[in-house]
Amino acid sequence: MVSGGGGGGGDGGGGGGGTTSGIANCAARSVDRSRRASGRTRARRVVLRRCVVALPSRAVDRCTCAHGRATGSSAPAAPRGRSARRARANGATQLPAPTGCGRRPSERARVAHGEGAASGMSTLRMALLLAGGAAAGLAALCDSRTWHPQHLWGASRDFWQAQWDKVVWALGDDPLTYWVYGTTSLTFAVYWTVGGLYTLMDLTGRPRALRRYKIQPGANEPPSRRELARVLAQVLFNQLAVGLPLARLAWPLMRWRGPPALRPLPSLHACLAQLAFHVLCEEVGFYYSHRLLHWRGLYARIHKLHHQWTAPVAVTAIYCHPLEHVASNLLPPFLGVFLLGSHVATAWLWFCLAILSTLNAHCGYHLPLFPSPEAHDFHHRKFNQCFGVLGVLDRLHGTDSLFRRSAAYRRHVMLLSLLPARQLVPDDGPTEPHCAVANTIRRHSRSLSSCLLSQ
Repeated sequence: MVSGGGGGGGDGGGGGGGTTSGIANCAARSVDRSRRASGRTRARRVVLRRCVVALPSRAVDRCTCAHGRATGSSAPAAPRGRSARRARANGATQLPAPTGCGRRPSERARVAHGEGAASGMSTLRMALLLAGGAAAGLAALCDSRTWHPQHLWGASRDFWQAQWDKVVWALGDDPLTYWVYGTTSLTFAVYWTVGGLYTLMDLTGRPRALRRYKIQPGANEPPSRRELARVLAQVLFNQLAVGLPLARLAWPLMRWRGPPALRPLPSLHACLAQLAFHVLCEEVGFYYSHRLLHWRGLYARIHKLHHQWTAPVAVTAIYCHPLEHVASNLLPPFLGVFLLGSHVATAWLWFCLAILSTLNAHCGYHLPLFPSPEAHDFHHRKFNQCFGVLGVLDRLHGTDSLFRRSAAYRRHVMLLSLLPARQLVPDDGPTEPHCAVANTIRRHSRSLSSCLLSQ
């Protein structure tokens, strides 16, 4: 009996031990399940936070404001009580409320005014930075110790002076020959040599390797021969029937201004400083004359002829009304030369650079190691953007706002590789701000939906 009772007690003891271990296993499994659930919840919250943070601030503001208007609340309510303690225990952080939601119209106006003032200050700082850089550059030009190419110029000055003496010996000592006929002949030769090469590329499509650098692929490939003949006739008329007589009329002004002596060439410092001044004068003169030509009363009668080519080619650079040719193509480059009384050799160098610049701006190719023509090509597409040459006055007056929000602005750099700009920066769809925000919201909404469905 005792042994039987002992056996029963042993069974009972074994049953009690099994019950205890079962409870412990259930508790452990419950803790594991709660930890896994907490881990999944934390992972989902992290994913949701990342998806929301990836949205632009403007898109988040609009989405949340729209949600608030739909639900009648101005801002998302903060978690309270047990929800707040559970969020703190799980390590979740509350996202800050969007800045644009729940504000009155007067508050939003004050915020917008503050953003406008900040943008104005940014533009002012950029202008001061440019002015300071120009002043520092001019100071460096005045100090020969900081301008090492002066030594190279000094070593080769005799060579260039000897070549210039040959030109003077061949053409004579009459300044009229240089300022009128020499200037017209040189600019004519540069324009048609470089412009002719671009025209052959457009007509023949060769070399094929350069076709991938086209800014507007498929446009004017090749251009209409009839339209091109009309362009050539108008350009020749502007150069010979307008430019040559105007150069002859401008010669008395230069003689009254008193140009420097013909034979001695200017120093390198003087040449570079005057070229910098000529660039600034052209920027000011071309920007305001060009913008005036876009006035409704003048655009239809004068400037519309130039904008017939929405995808320009190089020789359309001075395809324009004769009055526009005088106001925008001839006077702005001549302004700095007249104000400084530059040497004719400096003037020739500057006129050649200006012609090469406008040919490149209208060529339709964004070639490696060449200045980017994206800004002026964008102007021919949109008409009311990018009026200047350098883009400084466009930035100060805000006439490049649409351009700076486009893919063309991100391509507006000098290419230092053989990859085309359209391959480095592909088109990303609509460029208007509301379309961009809508696309962003739509893309991130799909990400949020996929995150919610994965639960």
